[in-house]
Amino acid sequence: SLMLGRGPSQLIITELKTGRQSAMTSGEGLRLFPHWIGNNNLVYVDAKGVRFTRNGGAAGADGQFGRPDWSPNARTMVFHREVDTRSDRDREFTLVPSRDPHFELLRVPGHASFSPDGQHLVYLSLNFQGASRNGILVRANRDGSDRRILYEGAVSDDLSGPAWSASGERILFGAGGFFQRAQIRTARLMSVPPDGTDLMSLTAGDSNDAMPSWSPDG
Repeated sequence: SLMLGRGPSQLIITELKTGRQSAMTSGEGLRLFPHWIGNNNLVYVDAKGVRFTRNGGAAGADGQFGRPDWSPNARTMVFHREVDTRSDRDREFTLVPSRDPHFELLRVPGHASFSPDGQHLVYLSLNFQGASRNGILVRANRDGSDRRILYEGAVSDDLSGPAWSASGERILFGAGGFFQRAQIRTARLMSVPPDGTDLMSLTAGDSNDAMPSWSPDG
């Protein structure tokens, strides 16, 4: 879904040797996830579905196509499509069968990060319903049991992240104005230990700080 993006965007080809740029699209609308498929043609996603730059944005397929990726011959595409209409706060943990015995596919309510031992995780639960919208940071066991709220944002506070440190001692996340609210509110990086105490604000100012990641040495 492109519900979090508004305003026009264009796809541009840049020649690395010369820096010369050529616009492949024009007009209104948000365009995301461009992929080169040869013969001076790009495939991309807009609010209606998959489109091609050739022939002025000719339709490929209608529907929601999240984070698509293409095979080398550009004949096959994998993508994400949300089929669960419930909000994040109403969605349970779901273990999905995996074809690889070395991996498990775990569907969690929101963006998540595992503890170093893999036994716990933290995840974001965001409420997108109505004008009053905020997010919470939740810690839980890997099966979804023993859920505990580590941080609850103020009204209209979005959250981003999170990232659990390799040492297991602290969790980073962003709190403030993101998505549509990025133009009207600032956001800061926050740090909290797994027990929810000693909450710290790491950044301040006029920027929108989000999507933190730890260095290997912490």
